Amino acid sequence: MDATERFLENAPRLAEIVGVQPVWLSALRKEGHDSFAERGFPSSKDEEWKYTSLVALSRQSFTLAGDAGLAAAADLVQQERLAGAHLLVFVDGEMATDLCSVGELPEGVMFTSLRHALVKDEAWVRRRLGAQAKLEAWPLTALNAALWRDGLALRVPAKVVLEQPLQVIYLTTAQKQSLEVQLRSLVEVGESAQVRLIESYVGLEGAQASFTNVVSEVTLGDNARLDRVKSEREGDATFHVGRFELRQGRDSSFRSHIFSLSGKLLRDDLNTRFEGEGGECELYGLFFASGDHLVDHHTVVDHAVPRCRSVESYKGVIDGKARGVFNGKVIVREDAQHTDSQQSNKNLLLSESATINSKPQLEIFADDVKCAHGATVGQLDEDALFYLRARGIGLEEARSMLIRAFAVEVTEGVHDEALREGLETAFVAQLTHTPRLEVGA
Repeated sequence: MDATERFLENAPRLAEIVGVQPVWLSALRKEGHDSFAERGFPSSKDEEWKYTSLVALSRQSFTLAGDAGLAAAADLVQQERLAGAHLLVFVDGEMATDLCSVGELPEGVMFTSLRHALVKDEAWVRRRLGAQAKLEAWPLTALNAALWRDGLALRVPAKVVLEQPLQVIYLTTAQKQSLEVQLRSLVEVGESAQVRLIESYVGLEGAQASFTNVVSEVTLGDNARLDRVKSEREGDATFHVGRFELRQGRDSSFRSHIFSLSGKLLRDDLNTRFEGEGGECELYGLFFASGDHLVDHHTVVDHAVPRCRSVESYKGVIDGKARGVFNGKVIVREDAQHTDSQQSNKNLLLSESATINSKPQLEIFADDVKCAHGATVGQLDEDALFYLRARGIGLEEARSMLIRAFAVEVTEGVHDEALREGLETAFVAQLTHTPRLEVGA
C-alpha cells in the first residue's frame, strides 16, 4: 500500500464517525478523495514545495479517532483559556461540548462547530464550503475535503461589533496512538462588523506523532474588520499544515499574527485577495525551529483592485540543524493603481548548521504604486552580547535577551495583554529547551 492509499484508508472510519451526510457533501468528499488519490502528496518538483519535503509525513500511519483523555484535556484548556473570551474547544478533531464556554452573543452571531452549523444552516455551509479553497490548487486540500471531521463555523452579521474575543482551542492528545486531525473552518464577517479571533493549537506532553491538516475559508464584507492570532504549539512530534484563504471587501481590514513555536514540520499558507477598493491587511509572523525541525510560511497578497494597502513582517529564529522557509508573494494587478505594499522577512540563525530559504516576491503590473520588499539573515550580534556580559549578565540570559528583542516587533502587536504574555512565555520556553550552540561561546 502506497502513502496515498494509506492516508485515504481512514475514509470508512470517518463515515462511521460523522454518519449520514447530505448528498452534495458526500459528492464533495468523493471529489476530494479522487483528487488526492490521483495526485498524492506534493513533492519537491512542485515549486511551492521545493524546500519542504513531506516524505517523513507520508511514511507515517495515523488514525482518525482515539481515546481523547478529556481529564488531561480539561487541565490544559484551563491553562490556555483567556478570561472574558467566548470559548470553543476541539479535542482530537471533534468539538468537546463540556469544555466549551460560550456566553450570550448578539442576535444572528453563529459561533459553533461546522458539523453543528451543517444542521443549523445547511444552505450557508453549502454555499461557502469549497468556494475559495479549490481542490486543484493544493493536494492536501483535497485530502482535507475527503476527511475533515469538524471545525469552526463563525458568522457575524452586518454591523455587529463583538467586544469580547472569540477563542478556539484545538487540542490533540495522541497519548495512545498517532492521530490525524482534519479540520475545516468557515468564517464570514458581515459588512461593518468587527471580531477578534484567537486560534490555539496545543498538544499534551509526551504525545505520539500527530498530523493536523486545517483549511479555512474566510470572507470579509465591506468595511468589516477581523483580527486573528494563531499559535502552533502542538509538540515536537507534530506535523501541522494550514491553508487560510481570505477574500476582502471594500474598506475591509485584516490583521494577522501567526506564532509557529513547536512542531516537527509546520507549514502555513496564508492567501488574501482584495476584491474591493480601500482594503488593508497586516500580516505578522514569528517562527522558531530547532533540532531537525522545519517551519515553512507561504503568503500571497493579491492586489486585484486599486487603493489597497498591505504590510507584511515575518521573523524566524532557527537553531540546530533546523530549516526555515519564507515565501511571500505580492501581486499588483494591472488595474490596481495606488497600491501600497511593504514586505519584510528577517531571520536569526543561532548555529552554523541552521538554514533559511527566504524568497520575498513582487509581481507588479501597474505603474502608479508604492511597493518594497526585503529579507535579511544574520546571527546574534557579538558586540551586543559582549556588552551585556561585561555588565554581569550571564551568557544564557544575554542570548535570551537579544533573541527576545529581535522577536518583540511581532509579539508587541498582540493587543490582549494576557495572550501576549502567554505567547512570549511559550517562545522563551522553546529557547530554554534548545541546547546552547556555538554563537558567542
